[in-house]
Amino acid sequence: VHSFDPAWEATEDALALGFANTASDLRYVARWSRWMAWDGTVWREDDTLAVYDRIRAFCREAVAFVDDKRKRIAAAKAQSIAAVERLSRSDRRIAATVEQWDSEDWCLNTPGDIHLLKTGDTLPHYPGAYQTKVTAVDAKGDCPHWRKFLEDVTRGDAELTGFLQRMAGYALTGSTREHALFFLYGTGGNGK
Repeated sequence: VHSFDPAWEATEDALALGFANTASDLRYVARWSRWMAWDGTVWREDDTLAVYDRIRAFCREAVAFVDDKRKRIAAAKAQSIAAVERLSRSDRRIAATVEQWDSEDWCLNTPGDIHLLKTGDTLPHYPGAYQTKVTAVDAKGDCPHWRKFLEDVTRGDAELTGFLQRMAGYALTGSTREHALFFLYGTGGNGK
């Protein structure tokens, strides 16, 4: 339930400002023409118009106390709701740039936490990291299957095993400083 000043006018601008007050888990990226929503682990594209639906619900709730029935009806019209959505996009608390997403090359977002690949430290998930990708599994444990796989495909070659580990580690980063493109070749059954 939202509380408003009794003198508040149910204008589209006022509704957009009120909605922005409730939308700390949303961002709008104009160059992508996309809303992004924070799910507690990662930012995801809103591909089901959930933001529009939230705005509809917000507008209904916000004007429920207004005595003037015409104003309540006007605020519930599709054109008013669309206007509130458009106005909300540009609110500085919601507007986002393309460059702020996934900008930290040496962070790996996993279901459990964010791994700082240079130091080995971890951070809890937080919206300000602006991560849009997350691995399928967490990066904890000894990984016996991975170690066995490397042992099998390299036939115990420690130097090749080390290279493959570094290559896989590099692929986890967003860095392109090495200008490397890896081609894996060989006969079947060798783990390519």
